[in-house]
Amino acid sequence: METVAKDDGVKGRRVDLVVARYGEGLEWLACVPAHVRVIVYNKGWEVTEREVLERIDVLIRLENVGRESETFLTHVGSGLSRDADRVVFTQGDPFPHSPDFLDLLEREEEWREVQALSVRWLEQHDVPPRLLVDGDRRDRVGGLRVRREVFSLRTLAPPGFHDAGAVGISRDYRRCHGLPAGTNIVEHFLRLAGWDELADEAGAADLGVFSYGAVFAVAGGRLARVPGVVLEGLRVLSCGDRSHGYLCERLWLHLFGAAFVAVDMEEKGGSGVR
Repeated sequence: METVAKDDGVKGRRVDLVVARYGEGLEWLACVPAHVRVIVYNKGWEVTEREVLERIDVLIRLENVGRESETFLTHVGSGLSRDADRVVFTQGDPFPHSPDFLDLLEREEEWREVQALSVRWLEQHDVPPRLLVDGDRRDRVGGLRVRREVFSLRTLAPPGFHDAGAVGISRDYRRCHGLPAGTNIVEHFLRLAGWDELADEAGAADLGVFSYGAVFAVAGGRLARVPGVVLEGLRVLSCGDRSHGYLCERLWLHLFGAAFVAVDMEEKGGSGVR
């Protein structure tokens, strides 16, 4: 791992932007608000554009393994953001998933402690359907487009539409580990990573939430919530079967404190969800 760092000159409240880059263009970094410290992990060809290099505060070269999951886990364990008030995670090109990404960086004071920052996977594949992207406004930040996706802990699929990709990932994961249909995949994955406490929470629940494209933010103090042994367990898993990287994407919000949801099937005159 090679690191190049410079004095970012940022004073006061600090927001770190962690970019997992493979081959994407990074010209957009020139538009990132000045109060944001930019940390780029590069797993692709060398970054040479002068205006891009001028905006990057920390540039780290990594071996190309484990997709963005391995990159983010490496950063969490590095301690580089231990003093940050907020830490934003994104792939090298956030805009297919979060067209309002740059504007969202200006609204940090309105974010949750664990904040999704995307609204879709890919528009051309209609995932999620446009009806949900346009109509579900519950997660929007100051009118900017944000939407968490709900998913089953057993199938990884959302309840609101048919997602063939998610079904395929769950099938691949079960095949890799010899698991029967109906297995709580998230519980199983967390136990593999060595986090039994969070696995127990998943085992008692039915649903989770995630942010498409692994574009999200957390309060800096929450980075220490993930035990070191779990970080290493997840990092090793992320470099294994391709389904593991997708499991990490489903779990980022929960790793940093978002709650799983249990569906109560008893009729108590309430909503049925606790």
